[in-house]
Amino acid sequence: RFYTFRENDITRKRKVWAMYVADWLMVVTYQGESVEEWEHWYAMANQSFFHFVIPPELFYATDRDLTKKGTPVARVPRGKPKN
Repeated sequence: RFYTFRENDITRKRKVWAMYVADWLMVVTYQGESVEEWEHWYAMANQSFFHFVIPPELFYATDRDLTKKGTPVARVPRGKPKN
C-alpha cells in the first residue's frame, strides 16, 4: 500500500508491506521526508523490498511458547548440513 499524507504542514509519502510469517504479522515500511525525496529514493527502496528475506530461524524466534526460553537447544550454524 502507498499512502500520501500531511504531517506538520509537510506532505509525506509512505509504502507499507504487511506479510504473515507463520502466525506473525510483520510490517516493512519505507517513508520519504517529502514526496520528492520518496520519489528520488524509490528505486533503491523498491530493490530492498524485493530482496527482503526473513531467515527461517527467525520465524518463531520471539515466540516464548515455541522457543522454551531457558531450555538449551542444539543449533546448526547456517550453511552447515544437518545430520
